[in-house]
Amino acid sequence: MKYFPIYLDLKDRNILVVGAGHEAESKVLQLLQTGAQLKLISDTQPHYLTNFKKYKNFAFEQRKFSAADLQGAWLVISTLEDRNINEYIYSTATERNILCNVVDVTDLCSFIFPAIVTQGDVNIAISTSGKSPALAQNIKEKISDYIGPEYGFLAEILGRKRKELIKKIPDKKERSKLFHRLVDSDALELLRQNRDYDAEKLISRIIKEEFKDTFINNAK
Repeated sequence: MKYFPIYLDLKDRNILVVGAGHEAESKVLQLLQTGAQLKLISDTQPHYLTNFKKYKNFAFEQRKFSAADLQGAWLVISTLEDRNINEYIYSTATERNILCNVVDVTDLCSFIFPAIVTQGDVNIAISTSGKSPALAQNIKEKISDYIGPEYGFLAEILGRKRKELIKKIPDKKERSKLFHRLVDSDALELLRQNRDYDAEKLISRIIKEEFKDTFINNAK
């Protein structure tokens, strides 16, 4: 495997996007939602610019790229089609240890973007190591048919319960066993049927049963 899959915390990181190509709009939107401080530089003003004006962590400057733009940047993305400029952006970023992605040009990338299936806080990344984005999209469509919003809802519920259970069940193995029991329960199917109340009730019951069993075992 050539690439190492990883999820990055980009909150308050300085991200630079160069060019207003067709890939820029979706990339900018995804990055803004991470809380990153994003600047878009393009010598033309994109038609979708108004879509981002509501974001306080977004800035746009209409001009050509300069090496000085990399000052303080943590990550840079280029959607330009000019190979010479892209090579310059990549080499300059690499010299400064800045992560760089030139869209659709894998030899000018220190990282690549996967196809992503998202349901709430559940994110599934699919990659073919840049060999076939079309295949990655095909796999994404198949997974999207299976992973519905109920997975995001369950993740949200379990996330709320997790903080409480970490305090109440210090034993990591016992805690893991309980979480697997919750995930394997009928809660997911209840959420799929829009029976949120019943799902939460089932999860609470399983947790109470676990505490009861733990109390009995400790008393023996």
